[in-house]
This record gives sequence, C-alpha cells and structure tokens, in this order.
Amino acid sequence: MEYSDQSQVSEGNTISLSVGDQFQDSSFWGGEEEEEEEIVGLSALESKSLNWSSSLSLVEQSLNVGVKHLNLYQSIAFLPVSLVQSIHDLILSLDKIQSSPSFHSNSNSSPLLLNQHCISLLIDSKKLITLNLEGMNSIPDSVLKNIESCVELKELDLTNCRHLSQNSLKGIIQNCNQLRKLILSECHQVNNSCLKLITECELQNHLQEFAISGCFEVSTEGILELTKACKSIKKLNLSFLQHIDDKAIESVAQNFTELIEIDLSYCNVKSEGFSHLAKNRVNLEKIKLESCSQLQDTICIQFQDCKQLKDLNLAYCTSITDAAIQAIALGCPLLTGIDLTCNENITDTSVLYIVNFAKNIQILVLKRCIRITDEAIMQLKQLCSLTLQNLNVEGCIELSDKSISELQEMKVLNDVDLSFLKNVTWRGIEPLVKKCPLVHLRIWGHVIPKS
Repeated sequence: MEYSDQSQVSEGNTISLSVGDQFQDSSFWGGEEEEEEEIVGLSALESKSLNWSSSLSLVEQSLNVGVKHLNLYQSIAFLPVSLVQSIHDLILSLDKIQSSPSFHSNSNSSPLLLNQHCISLLIDSKKLITLNLEGMNSIPDSVLKNIESCVELKELDLTNCRHLSQNSLKGIIQNCNQLRKLILSECHQVNNSCLKLITECELQNHLQEFAISGCFEVSTEGILELTKACKSIKKLNLSFLQHIDDKAIESVAQNFTELIEIDLSYCNVKSEGFSHLAKNRVNLEKIKLESCSQLQDTICIQFQDCKQLKDLNLAYCTSITDAAIQAIALGCPLLTGIDLTCNENITDTSVLYIVNFAKNIQILVLKRCIRITDEAIMQLKQLCSLTLQNLNVEGCIELSDKSISELQEMKVLNDVDLSFLKNVTWRGIEPLVKKCPLVHLRIWGHVIPKS
C-alpha cells in the first residue's frame, strides 16, 4: 500500500510511515502481525542517500567512486594515513545507507563495499586509527589476526566477529596497546584469561570504553581481574553476562572511578550489586538495566543521587512502580531520555513527574505501559513541547484520539510510534502528520485513507 500525498505533510518534511492492518483484523490481539511498509515519502536517511553526490565535495565524490573499485587494488599502503581512514569511514557510511530498510534502489541490491578483500587492504595498510567490523561474522580468523599490525589503532569494534580466535585476540591486545575503545561483544572466544591479559599489558592504561556483551565465558573472576588495573574505563557494557554476580558489580563500582556509562541488561545481578553502583558511582550519565528482574523500587530510588544522569533504561524491569520514577525525576534534572517499556505498574503519575521535573526530556518510551491514559499524554504539549523529539506509546491501549490529536502542538517531535492503539483512528493521527516535523511515524494496526 502506498500513500504519497505530500500536501498532507508539513512543508519541507518527508515521513517514513510504517503501518499494518486495521484493528478490526485483530493482527495484534492474537493474529499474525503484518509486515511493515514504508508508505509516506522518504526517511531522512533515504533522502540523504538519493542526494548523496550533490552534497559531497569533489574530493568526497572522487572517494565515493574510488572505494567502489577497491577490489582492483592489491595494496593501499602508499596512501597517506588520513586518506586510508577516510576510505574506511566513507565505506561504512555508504554501506549504512545501502543496508538501511528505508533505502530504495531501482537496481538490484549491490553487495556491501566492506568485503573481505577491502578489509584486508585496510588492515594491511597499517595506517588505520579506527576500525569497525561490527557484524562481519564471515571474516576468517586469518584476516582478523592481521589487526595486530595496526599498532596506531585507537578504536576497534569486532562485534559478532565469530571466527576471532583467542590467539588472534591475544595478539591484538598485546600489540594494539593504544586502544581507547575495544568492543568485543558477541565474540564467544572471549573469556576470563583474555581480560587478565589486558591487565598485564600497556592497554590497561589507555582503555576507556570496553564492551563484552554476550561473551558467555566471562564470569565474576574475569571482571575482578579487569577492575584491578583498568582505572580509566568510562563506558562499560556487561549485558547478557549470565555468570557475573553482585561481587563483580561491587568491584566495578568501587574501582572504575571515571565510569559514566554502564549497561547491565539481562544480567543476573541482585539488589546488593545495584545498590553499590548507585552509592559509589553518582557521576553516571547513562544507565541501562533492561530486563533486570531483581531491580526493586528500594534500590532504584537510590539512583536519584546520580545528578548527572541523562539516559535511563528500565525496560522490562517489571517490579518498578511510580515511587521509583518519581524519585528519579525529582533527583535527576538533567534526564533527557527514559525507557519504561512493558512496566505495567507505571501510571500517569510517573509521566507527570518526568515532564514536570526533567525539563530537557527528549526521548520518552512508554511502550505497552497499559495504565497510561490520555491525561498524561495531554500534558506533554504543556510541559515539553519544545524538547520532546521521540515518543513511543505503542500498545498503550487506554489512549484515544483526544490525546493523540493534541500532539500536533509538539514543536520538535520527529519520531512517534502509535502502533496498536485500539481507540485511536486516523482522525486523531492526521493533525499530527500535518503539523509536526515528523521523520518517522509507526502506526501498525491502523487504516490509512487514500484521500
């Protein structure tokens, strides 16, 4: 289904609009969900991609052409450092645009530019400062091993590089000792001995951002080794680690004195661990605790002392109630984003506290918070019309046209999810489409008129 009447969209804006079938078909209430369709205009990313050449300088356009022919080269080591890095960065940008769901091409889909040969050329040049191989799970260990020769690397992302061996990782840790950022998430060969190795080399003095999400072999023992030496870590991702406990988090809280971001989502940490974190790391700016089922109000309230907190994710923390959110809203005035997905205990009271006391709120995720009503949403235009950019109320079944139509007064709202709101019709949605500077609007389960 295609809807392309641009006159119905606020002037100068295009919208990526996703829909499913109407509520009468009950796709959400027990039937199968329909596939997502983009039906209004272009997303911002797509618009940029279609106008790519017009917005690039002559040098960038030349690079754009050049990177598409890298397979013809045997080496690029003769190029200056800045140009090698520019090639890497441009390839990532082009691949990101091409792989975006909102990218449409009249030709058949082209293979991604960052292929094995291209990666080998970049690595063998030994001139990279940053290298991002996130999701390149087909790259063999023989190629990944050569990363150890890139001794000037400052940032390395190997997320989901499944063929990375322990020997290759050992070489990288020992030789790329200037790394400030090391992402090893979903690299299943990472274990406690790898963390210990970091503490035995120069890397321990430089590492500021470290992620081992989903590295199932890592346990509390490994985290304790890490916290003994790596005193400069500011950003830490330990999500999906099933073998770490309160003792590990206590050591993180006590030793990582510069920590400003932490992700403990889907960890089996209990109340004591969270309490140590809240008490000892009051300078935290970003906390992600998605699906931490052990988190209770009494502990969550302690995060009100994190006066620098800007981003908080409590999605699927189903024991949290309004009491915790009230305390955080009162104590954390710099809060700009909060995710409360699927917290059925959350009511309008939490929303009212957030918008009243977090004056700079930009992202508000209330997905499937089924006790949220029109009263809370109608307050948004009064209290955060100039700040709120992203609103997700998918599945908030008490909402109706009365409150949704009022969102047209939001001055900077550009990303909205109104899916599966059984009391909302196009009559409530249309004013929002016409007046808000929307880029993305998701309304699965609603009928869009052709006129």
